[in-house]
Amino acid sequence: MPVFVLSRFNSCWAYRFTRVRLNSRPIGGQVIALPERESIMRLKRMPKGQFLEVMKLEWAPVQLSGRNIPDFLQGIPENTLHSVYASGTHLPGFAYSDESIPSGSLIGGIEVYRNAPSDPVELNKDWYAVVTSPNADSMLLVVGPNKDAEHWLNEIPKRLTGAAVWAVPAKPDDFDES
Repeated sequence: MPVFVLSRFNSCWAYRFTRVRLNSRPIGGQVIALPERESIMRLKRMPKGQFLEVMKLEWAPVQLSGRNIPDFLQGIPENTLHSVYASGTHLPGFAYSDESIPSGSLIGGIEVYRNAPSDPVELNKDWYAVVTSPNADSMLLVVGPNKDAEHWLNEIPKRLTGAAVWAVPAKPDDFDES
């Protein structure tokens, strides 16, 4: 029975989903096998300009707030959204593919923490993969929400302590795609 394997590649939180046979393991990293039925993700498109500054940080996490939160997350009610963190790189390095993306490179991730008043924990976390689109230089593909071992939490993970908070977006002419 095929499963999707979620591998943690670095200390920040870059992940990759890979479809594998039940007894196989990807090389390196933490491995979590998820049943195929729980691995259905929604594909979104995000203008590269909304993630460009995060890509320049080379996997250093940053907390996004206000207008820095990507458009696809803007509809989350204010009383539900706790915080949004992102990290990424401008260098494609991790191959990514699933049913909705035949090939691409994982260049970032977005963690969304929601208040969870009806759950036995304080927060729910969803993770979104940010992937280059082989057919569009100005758009990125966002796959998620992915639920991992940190889906139910009582506090933000320690690895995000000290992350810079971005509350005011850069001027449009500051987005340099070099």
